[in-house]
Amino acid sequence: QVIRTRRAAMVQLEELEEDGPPAAEVVTGTEVFARIQGCEGCDRLYIASEVAFGDGGKANAFAHVLSFGADTPDGFASFPHTHVYLRAENGALITKLRAACDFIRDALARGVDVALVSKEEGEAGAAFVAAAFLILERSMRWEAAVDAVMRARPLNGLKDHAEFMKNVRFLGRNGIPDWA
Repeated sequence: QVIRTRRAAMVQLEELEEDGPPAAEVVTGTEVFARIQGCEGCDRLYIASEVAFGDGGKANAFAHVLSFGADTPDGFASFPHTHVYLRAENGALITKLRAACDFIRDALARGVDVALVSKEEGEAGAAFVAAAFLILERSMRWEAAVDAVMRARPLNGLKDHAEFMKNVRFLGRNGIPDWA
């Protein structure tokens, strides 16, 4: 069992008298978007926080954006190439996964950056799609795919989401079913 604790930053009274707020401590994996590493051909695949899509957000650098769920981030419609990954009507996760993988694979093949974001399920939704892509399109074992996603954004919540992990393990064992 891993126990995570948060450290509160100590602020000196002199800092409160300055014009701006004290500098924030940057923690690896908390950036607004992070690149998936450890996978050949995935150096342009990113998991993005929905914060990256706010006013003047850093996500503007991306031409291809995939959103997990219908609740898309601010400004989503303004991106030139978008894909909304929806669950099937019965709630199944993998039914529409093939189209999402096609969107990501085609963009990466053209050498463009792809951002995966999830407002509906938190970052775990985007992490699920990233791990599924690595399993199905890059032939990674499910454990390696999850590790690659967790290294990119350690706090994405994928490992804590039982339904997503069950589906990742299923994809790792069986691949994508013909009916999907």
